[in-house]
Amino acid sequence: MRRSLTVLLRGAALKMHFDSNSAMKQPCFLLFAALTLLISRSVLFAFPGDHHLPYVVVVETTRDSGAGSLRAAIESANRNAATRIIFQIPTADGGFDTTKKIWRIMPLSPLPPLQKPDTRIEGSGTVMISGDKARKHWSGLRVEAARCRIIGVKWINWPHEIVSIRSSETRIERNEFQSAPYGIVVHGHKSRRNGFEQNLFDGVNSPISLQDGSNDGLAAPSLSIVRDDAIAPVSHKFMVKFKGKAKTNVTLELAYSSDEAWDAPQIRSIRNTHTVKTDAKGSAEWQFDWKGYPVGSWAATATQNGSTSGFSNTVVMPYL
Repeated sequence: MRRSLTVLLRGAALKMHFDSNSAMKQPCFLLFAALTLLISRSVLFAFPGDHHLPYVVVVETTRDSGAGSLRAAIESANRNAATRIIFQIPTADGGFDTTKKIWRIMPLSPLPPLQKPDTRIEGSGTVMISGDKARKHWSGLRVEAARCRIIGVKWINWPHEIVSIRSSETRIERNEFQSAPYGIVVHGHKSRRNGFEQNLFDGVNSPISLQDGSNDGLAAPSLSIVRDDAIAPVSHKFMVKFKGKAKTNVTLELAYSSDEAWDAPQIRSIRNTHTVKTDAKGSAEWQFDWKGYPVGSWAATATQNGSTSGFSNTVVMPYL
């Protein structure tokens, strides 16, 4: 990179020299040459050899360890800040499920925690990390560094916490959590501004848990769903109420799960997020009518100043 930038800058100087017959006689040429040298040295100084540049580590196998494994990718990320971990596993891999079109990774020992800031794990919705081989009290992944992001990963069958956060400004987005006592657990009052968006929880006893005043002790909203017979055809009124910091935007999000897969496409047509500003007392409310019968289990979360709350009360709409 140093050589390319230097050649580029020197090439510009040479081009000016050949394009101007009197370039060498003009003071501006000497000024340009001096600036070229100064800029090239500045560029080199801006990218010293020990600086952690963002780079990508590719997971190429579902094996638990060794070259190309998720474990090796995390170990590499723990030596270099701002690492992106992506998955490019061939379908010929033994962990590929030809029916579900996903790759299944089963750690045989706890995965290394994320220890460098700005680490990203990007699963694209096709990678499942399974706790089928995990022992009691193992977590799926522990986050110890700030500003990490986990996007589009499926987690299933973990005996304890799936994602354990002991840092700030972590983002968990579009993950699927299945069959576990705890989904996301945030520990410690110093763990702040951790946000969780568009995640699916199915068969998780405690989807989001805030321990010891973490995430600024943000209170969970309350949720109610009431049938409204005054509207035909049958309609239901959703109402989410929140109490937090005054005159500050809050994003309220609905979470949904159902035992019947055929319900999902219809139910997911319901708008699931709404941003509103709290009043002078810190209160905010979101309500809307939805025509139909929203079968399944519903809950809500609130995100304010980057921190996401735990789940509200769960409202179960049974099958008729």
